[in-house]
Amino acid sequence: MNNNRLLSTIVGLALVLLLLTACNSTPTLTITVKGGTCTLDSPKTIPNGAFNLNFVSEDDGHKPHGFALVTLDAGKTLQDLVAWPSTDPPEWLTVLDAEETEPGTYSEAYNLPKDFSVRYNGEPIYFVCFQSNPEAKIGAVGPIEVSK
Repeated sequence: MNNNRLLSTIVGLALVLLLLTACNSTPTLTITVKGGTCTLDSPKTIPNGAFNLNFVSEDDGHKPHGFALVTLDAGKTLQDLVAWPSTDPPEWLTVLDAEETEPGTYSEAYNLPKDFSVRYNGEPIYFVCFQSNPEAKIGAVGPIEVSK
C-alpha cells in the first residue's frame, strides 16, 4: 500500500513539474528565407524576456543571408518597412541586433532587456531579411508584440 502511495506522489510531482515547464517555456521564432522571400513562424505575442530564434536560409547555397531585429517609431508599420527600398536603416528604425549567416540554420537565444516595453514605448519587434553579395533587402516580417 505504501508503494502505491509513493508511486502516486512521484507521478503527481512529475505532472506538476511538467505543467510548470510547459507554462514557462521559452517561445521559438523561426524565420525562413526561401525562393527570394522571408517568412516568419512565430507566436503573435512573446513575453518580455527570453526567446529563441531559428534563422533558416534555404535559398541559393552560395549567398550569405542575414537578418536585423528591429523596432519602428510610433506610427510606422510593416508596410513602411517593406516599402523601404534600401538595406540602410531609415531614421525611424532602431536596430537591436543584426546577424549575417551562411546557408543553413542559425540559432540564437535572445533576452530582451527588462525595460524593453518602457524603452520602446510598447512597440512590437520586426525582422528584416537580407542577402549579401550583392547586398539587397529580401523582405520584412512582423509585428511580434512584446508583453509587459
